Amino acid sequence: MKRINKLSVIFTIAATVLAGGCSLEKFPDGTIGIENAFLTMDDADRLRDGMYIVFRANAAGSPVYSPELMTDLFHATSTFGNRGGAMYNWIFTSDDSDVDALWANSYSAIANVNFFIEGANSLDKSGMSEEDMETLTVWKGEAFFLRAWYHFRLMEKFCKTYPGNEDSFGVPYAKVYSPTSDQSKYLTRGTMRESVTAINQDLDSAAAYVSTKGSAGSIWITSDVVSALRARVALATGDYAGAISYAEPLLRTYPLATGEDTFRPIWTVDSGNECILQLDASYPDALPSSYSYNYTAYNSLTGIYSPDFVPEQWVIDLYRENPSDMRFSTWFLYETITMTGNAKYDLYLFNKFPGNPALREQGASNSNYIHKAKPFRIAEMYLILAEAYARNGQEVQANEYLTSLRQSRIPGYAAPASGFSGETLLQEIFEERIRELMGEGFYLNDIRRYGKAVERRAAQQSAAIYLPEVNEKFYMGVNEFRFVWPIPQAEIYANPNLAPEQNQGY
Repeated sequence: MKRINKLSVIFTIAATVLAGGCSLEKFPDGTIGIENAFLTMDDADRLRDGMYIVFRANAAGSPVYSPELMTDLFHATSTFGNRGGAMYNWIFTSDDSDVDALWANSYSAIANVNFFIEGANSLDKSGMSEEDMETLTVWKGEAFFLRAWYHFRLMEKFCKTYPGNEDSFGVPYAKVYSPTSDQSKYLTRGTMRESVTAINQDLDSAAAYVSTKGSAGSIWITSDVVSALRARVALATGDYAGAISYAEPLLRTYPLATGEDTFRPIWTVDSGNECILQLDASYPDALPSSYSYNYTAYNSLTGIYSPDFVPEQWVIDLYRENPSDMRFSTWFLYETITMTGNAKYDLYLFNKFPGNPALREQGASNSNYIHKAKPFRIAEMYLILAEAYARNGQEVQANEYLTSLRQSRIPGYAAPASGFSGETLLQEIFEERIRELMGEGFYLNDIRRYGKAVERRAAQQSAAIYLPEVNEKFYMGVNEFRFVWPIPQAEIYANPNLAPEQNQGY
């Protein structure tokens, strides 16, 4: 992807005022107008690049890392220094930086998207070629996709789970670029039903406009990427037939890895055929800061590992149920780590994101743990199909997709002759989602959808683990209000319409 030029930089920066606490409808004086920024196809191209750059930043880094810390996948070590501590300890408030950043950055990106859509609609097309018209239509479809993606991500964090809560608060759905200082025109939350309807409408538009067929490792939003998001949304909203219809055709284009030689490169050098979308980056500065360092914290000069977070023992055991599971041999290290006071422990470390050598500074000897963001992978589609079929009462098909994924990841895997059924089948799918998607930001949403509690369990080495109190037990039941994040206080100050719509408990 090309480096963004001055015009799209102005565009991007203008929309990021939300990060400073401005309302999602209010922009500062001097914000570049559509009539000045969107005059030609070259302008459209540059602004499109801006949308992708922002998308790439939102599809990796903190938005993925922070929710994982809330779960029972990891223990904080005695040297973690409270990095991510508010999320890890479930003590975040409406002023928390991670909460505010996800909200503000999402609506900043949505403003960019709306700016693009309105600019594409108003662009003088009288002298445009047919090819340019078709291209602009595709790009507009990409923008509709992104608007749906951002709003859905907001719903996953700031709203209740959908089935059964359709009339609960949704998210403010921003469909227009409308800078204003008139607070009476600022958005309110509406219902979840209205939010989901709007998301699906945007995805309908994306599907109608994005004619580009997908291929493995695509760096652009394609029709397959649209289908993948539609499948994800359908599963989350209880539309199991829809999830099946969107996910199933994708399996024909994106084959699962057939052995470690084709599986390992997905995570080491960003190659292979499993990525439906892999956002492009050709230089390290093009990607957001990687938080994967916190899982290993390896210093190449000293040869010392000193991680902030290590997997819990039950997670290690989950992978080791099948000793030949390629995911365990590829994503985990067994190393001696150095803790506070130079104490040393032999532990398994999570190393799913070791860093692509091609994305390091020239001559750098130490990994920056940066990879190309992978928002959609075919493995997730297998898991969506397995769960959707199971919840739809079609257990034979559910077992087929679960088995197919396991056979790809576990050489020699043989499913039980009679398959799994009932709650056992759903639990097997839940556990497989952990094995496959760990570290990619899905698990907190999975816990919410399955109605499970968060309970931290035995550590690999208890002496290496951070415990505020001796023998502390950490448990968050399914009714804990912090499963739903608070609307940031900065946004409520800027948009008083949201004050009576704050989530329960904050």
